[in-house]
Amino acid sequence: MPIKKQNKVKNFIKENKVNIYIFLAMLIFTIIICSNFFNMHFSQDTYSLYSSGWDAYIKHFLLSNRIFSALELWISKVFNISFEMTILISSIVSMIVFSLTWFILYKFIVKMIKKEHDKWQNLLIIGITFSIIFNFCTFETMVFAEVSIMSISILLAVIAACLYTEQKYIKSFITLMISTFCYQTAASLFLVLTLVFIAYKHKGNIKEIVKKSIGVFFFWGITMILNLVMTKLFSSYFGMTTRRTTILSIDQIISTIVHYGKYLLLENLEIGPKGWYLIFIVILSVIFIVSIIKDKKYFHIFEYIVLVLLSFIVPTLPLIVMPIESQYIEARMAMCFGAILGVILLYLVIVMKAIEIKGLNKLIYILTACIFMINAIYFIRASSENMATVYLDRNLAKSVLQAINKYEETTGNTVDTIGITWDKNPTTYYDGQLKLRSTNARGMVTDFSVIQALEYYGGKSYNAIYQVPDNVKSYFEQYDWEFFSEEQLLFEDNNLWLCLY
Repeated sequence: MPIKKQNKVKNFIKENKVNIYIFLAMLIFTIIICSNFFNMHFSQDTYSLYSSGWDAYIKHFLLSNRIFSALELWISKVFNISFEMTILISSIVSMIVFSLTWFILYKFIVKMIKKEHDKWQNLLIIGITFSIIFNFCTFETMVFAEVSIMSISILLAVIAACLYTEQKYIKSFITLMISTFCYQTAASLFLVLTLVFIAYKHKGNIKEIVKKSIGVFFFWGITMILNLVMTKLFSSYFGMTTRRTTILSIDQIISTIVHYGKYLLLENLEIGPKGWYLIFIVILSVIFIVSIIKDKKYFHIFEYIVLVLLSFIVPTLPLIVMPIESQYIEARMAMCFGAILGVILLYLVIVMKAIEIKGLNKLIYILTACIFMINAIYFIRASSENMATVYLDRNLAKSVLQAINKYEETTGNTVDTIGITWDKNPTTYYDGQLKLRSTNARGMVTDFSVIQALEYYGGKSYNAIYQVPDNVKSYFEQYDWEFFSEEQLLFEDNNLWLCLY
């Protein structure tokens, strides 16, 4: 390396020594809480990816306008990267990207509020930004094969928010659009973060806040419309679609928003105790009320209500173009809700200056630390639950495969077709596990991943039957198993009727 370049590198390291240390600390902490993902891990979709192959899933991603996820698989295909190595590389990249996102958001905020040399404020912002980026909604991306791209979508959404705040609107829009081409729902983070930044930058100037906020919603709305148009174009090109769209009535739209909004706010998607997020929101709202009494600038009430409402309404909006029977919501689709505790804390600290109010400052530090620890522990516990589910799925799949081998050796028949059905009361999770939805839902009970899991662990393809004969279905529906039994397997020539419990 030329001497001039060496000197530039040395000077850069010297000038940014503290920042480098902070980023490395963030990276190491991220690796610690995500360390389970250095092992091979699965979601139900991952089994399906293995079985369907690169080409089928490239098309699947394109039909959802997830262009960069399709690109990731295409690269693995072209360079002949193994399925397992693709998963591992994607996980490692995501850890780096998550920590980089955390660092960028932290640095932007402390620079914006001019607190770069205030150690306590720096620690506080580090804790707050962690909970914005690392929460139960963003965690769910970690279990998927395309997590590297999903994490990049979060990074780009954060960068887009920073660029918009700096009035670099064209760059912000392009960055946000690319973010949605990675994964659409990350754009909701752009919404809530930018609104907080605007409230800080233009505090007291209601006209400017309203004008800038309209621009934020316009950017978000245009990118969502562009994504819908792109999905239609890809559907037309391939002559197929993954999700049917429709126009709901006003009553259906309101019903959808209310139903799924309540599901988020009151039940936390059934992840953890009911209403635990709402309890934190209520506590933070009490701090806000005390702050507003001190501040006496009542426009903040409107800002605060908008932030909270957006957190659980925005994730429901994509559902209003889906038929009622096809609607569903998962944690990864509600990133702004997962981030809302950190976002509210950020609003209280930089806009309301609650940290300067005697009696509230210690409470804010305590709440920030509590939410930080809850999210960090969640990453560790949830990833462990995923590993446990993978282990139990593997054991169950191998038990079924062992029974198939025994049948083939005894009869001379070759099982090439598997039909699946369920007992009286099938369960989504194994006994004793936390209910964490896609994170640890059983692969060996879900229709689109059971046969695919058997193919992965057995190294053989099977024809799938999802509509078994009525007599087979009614026979198995008499039972209510709580563990695997060979009675759940009914062989008939080259067919296996498999009952899932």
